[in-house]
Amino acid sequence: MDVNKEILCIPGKAKNYAVEFTYIKEICSDVMVSRVPCLPEYFMGVFQHQGAIIPVIRLEEEPETSEEGGRSVILILEYQEYQLGILLSGEPRMVHADDMTWIDMPDRDEAGTDIWPGKAFYKYQNLLFFLGDIEQLMDHLIIYHNI
Repeated sequence: MDVNKEILCIPGKAKNYAVEFTYIKEICSDVMVSRVPCLPEYFMGVFQHQGAIIPVIRLEEEPETSEEGGRSVILILEYQEYQLGILLSGEPRMVHADDMTWIDMPDRDEAGTDIWPGKAFYKYQNLLFFLGDIEQLMDHLIIYHNI
């Protein structure tokens, strides 16, 4: 584990998520996401940012109170020349990896059952955060959904 690494912790309702700082491009607030029909449930839609159309996914089910045309806070990830937005449902927090406890990821054979492929767990302040494998996530979305 690289103790100089920074991790963005994203609280969720069912799970807590984490992203290595190196993949984060920006966090955008007050974003209008345009829905696109006939996509898997985890695709929220797309939005325009700095001349690019960025697909947006949600890590959790859509809240029942969500209104069509509402504004959102989006985390923009970047890997190679690809960008992806993730809907944030809670207030993210940047944490140094040396302030967290690393827990190895158990071997799992659940490919395709979870949009968030993981590579480790981190424990921080008695909460478990699921560290995403962003390269695998992007590769999956590029291959299977042609983002």
